[in-house]
Amino acid sequence: MRAITIFILLLLSSEANDWIHWQKVEKKFKPIASHHGAHNAPKYELIALGEGKVEVDYYLSTLEKKSVEYISGGIELPKSSYDTYHALVANVETPNSIHTAITYIYKHGRPSRVSPTKLTSLNKSKFEIRPILLPREHDRYKASKRYGFRLYFEDKILANQTISIITSNGTSIDSISDSSGEFFIELPSDFKDVKKSRRGNKPANFIIRSSYQDEKRVYDTTLTMPYHINPNNHWQSQLYGLLVMFLGMIFGFFIYRRVKNG
Repeated sequence: MRAITIFILLLLSSEANDWIHWQKVEKKFKPIASHHGAHNAPKYELIALGEGKVEVDYYLSTLEKKSVEYISGGIELPKSSYDTYHALVANVETPNSIHTAITYIYKHGRPSRVSPTKLTSLNKSKFEIRPILLPREHDRYKASKRYGFRLYFEDKILANQTISIITSNGTSIDSISDSSGEFFIELPSDFKDVKKSRRGNKPANFIIRSSYQDEKRVYDTTLTMPYHINPNNHWQSQLYGLLVMFLGMIFGFFIYRRVKNG
């Protein structure tokens, strides 16, 4: 019943026309006076942004928070000299709703010495989706692999809540958070025109989204992250790799015995 009520409110509300989410824009743009030389850097923009007060915060991997003024068409990220994941968070508030969009961005730099889990566990909005574990730098989110997330409202787990996942390649998946607020998704292998190299295939985006209603407002939240093609689905074979390793061990064993026996 609650899910139906939320769905109707979202349809009827002119303030919630769509789900806002972050999108990385890889293109040149004119440098801002205070950011000389940054015109080749990527910027991030909010898609489906409607009316409302926009607040954007950028969390460094050290957990330091920087407020960012959102400019129509996209923003440049504040400079950071630290490595690993940073969080970009937007909250758009109207009288009847709060829309949240979050993405995590990997940076290179000096060690922050802070676990990314502390960043994901940080309370960054009233309603948010948190990865249980973020992939390591060279691992990344990959197709055909299973990943876990938790849903929080006011920094408390939100159980039995409907979640939907869509990808920029056109796949749609539905899920429900369990009693501990957790849900797991296997990212789809929905890449087309696959080339036999990691660099030859651009990543796609997946967007996880959910809605919730309390006595006063409707809340919706999105988590947007890139995911990559899984080489094991196309030009690499785990079984073949294990077979080669096994044959190599046998060959090495016989060589060792021959050397030992003279």
